[in-house]
Amino acid sequence: MSDGEAGNDTVSSAADGHLLSGECRGRIQAERLHYPRARAALLPALHLAQEEYGHLPRPVVGEVAALLGLLPIQVQEVVSFYPLFHDRPVGCCHIQVCANIACALAGAHKLVKLVESTLGIRSGEVTPDGRFSLAEVECLGSCGTAPVVQVNNRPYLERASAADIERLLSGTDPAELERAPLNSLIPDGIDGYLLPPNGQTRGSIDEYLTVGGYQAGQRTWREMSPESIVQLVKSSGLRGRGGAGFPTGAKWAFMSQDCSKPRYLAVNGDESEPGTFKDRQILERNPHQFLEGVLIAGRAIRAAAAYVYLRAEYTVAYRVLMDAIAQAYARGFLGDNVVGTGQKFDVYVQRGAGAPREPTIMVTTRLRDSAFKRALRTMALGSEAKLEGPFGNLALYNNAARPAVFLAGGIGVTPFASIAVRAATEG
Repeated sequence: MSDGEAGNDTVSSAADGHLLSGECRGRIQAERLHYPRARAALLPALHLAQEEYGHLPRPVVGEVAALLGLLPIQVQEVVSFYPLFHDRPVGCCHIQVCANIACALAGAHKLVKLVESTLGIRSGEVTPDGRFSLAEVECLGSCGTAPVVQVNNRPYLERASAADIERLLSGTDPAELERAPLNSLIPDGIDGYLLPPNGQTRGSIDEYLTVGGYQAGQRTWREMSPESIVQLVKSSGLRGRGGAGFPTGAKWAFMSQDCSKPRYLAVNGDESEPGTFKDRQILERNPHQFLEGVLIAGRAIRAAAAYVYLRAEYTVAYRVLMDAIAQAYARGFLGDNVVGTGQKFDVYVQRGAGAPREPTIMVTTRLRDSAFKRALRTMALGSEAKLEGPFGNLALYNNAARPAVFLAGGIGVTPFASIAVRAATEG
């Protein structure tokens, strides 16, 4: 079932007895292969099921559970926790209004009241004819363009007005109202470190290669040892982009050098803190720079794969990133033979479903693995530097902006980042 179509209250099976199509079941089983444990594929499986069926009634939950070898209650508890999963039909036009602080200050509640008074429903309800439904949601990650409205998980309607809502309720196609004003602009004559200059977008891998893209990634995989990369980042003084400013090199050094278990790089692209939406800008406008940073970080910690957690509301960022990943695989920067080294490194993207989180909780909800309870205790108590991560192996958690900052093409956010990258790219 496509976006914008309401699900049916009556559950009906296909001729083969399945509720989900063969194609959908096959895609769920393919997602399962990306993880050592099937339960880790639960969020993508639920997204696929809801995109086809429209919502997630108990029979659909049971079918997803069977595909992943889980109990139905294990699936249902996830459906009931995340606000973007629906266990009952929503309207053909499902209107989500951001109600977090930036949007609230910009008049979001007035838009909610306008919808309620016009349609005669309250937030969380569906009109009797099934055409419309309304939901107040948490931060949509575009605080600079508040208030923000999203319809059927389509691209955002930013700086939404009462006139926009009136047009939407009168039957105007949401695509005619969608707009995304440019938030971050690097003027001509100034080197853009995270974003291309003058409002440009570099979604094509050829555009990125033209400006020296993936050169540092190739050098780190072909010519540098993991230890030398970690030491370089330590020496640079590069720190995280969050409030703690934790030293990046120290975090990467936490990974044990003598452990034979697989290692994973977990990248947090959820950025659910109000007022923070840097990751969306990077992923939409410069996705290959982000991927090259992931490639370098993966090499530094000897990771078998990177798992990028992206908030489900970032519809455009998800599409752009998935396209960039496909291009990187096609050119040999990812996959079974990274830049001709014979080494394997994969990148997988998993969408959230509307719940805010911080890094350790992000990974716990994403991979649904009890090992993260032990990892959380380890980090809180500071008892040791080794982090036990998904599937009983080692994991490193980074914010989405940090790999991109490290791979800043020689012109990083800070002088230290610049030194680090120049050393990596120029040898």
